[in-house]
Amino acid sequence: MGLSNSMYYENGHFFWDERAGSLEEQVLMPIQDSVEMGLSLSELESKVADLPYYPILFSKVFGDEEVSSERIALILSQFVRSIVSYQSKYDDGRAQVNRPVDNFPNFSDSENLG
Repeated sequence: MGLSNSMYYENGHFFWDERAGSLEEQVLMPIQDSVEMGLSLSELESKVADLPYYPILFSKVFGDEEVSSERIALILSQFVRSIVSYQSKYDDGRAQVNRPVDNFPNFSDSENLG
């Protein structure tokens, strides 16, 4: 499931089965998934804290150098919220139809099938 335009996702639940109740929950799940990154949250915190530039950045954002999974989730979710589609071919086509299931006039037949 794509994450672009997540800031506009009204339901607020993520993944196909909606198992993440918020974007803050969602961003930590792939990190902990054994098929993806396979880290525990304590391993993640240690890895981030061990890099010399992250505590400084955490201090600038949060007022102190504490690295926690909660703070990492806040930072990652804000980054994901910044991924917004703007003036793409899809955006232009969507603006020309009443429903997203209607064919977009600026798409080819095969693009509309996709």
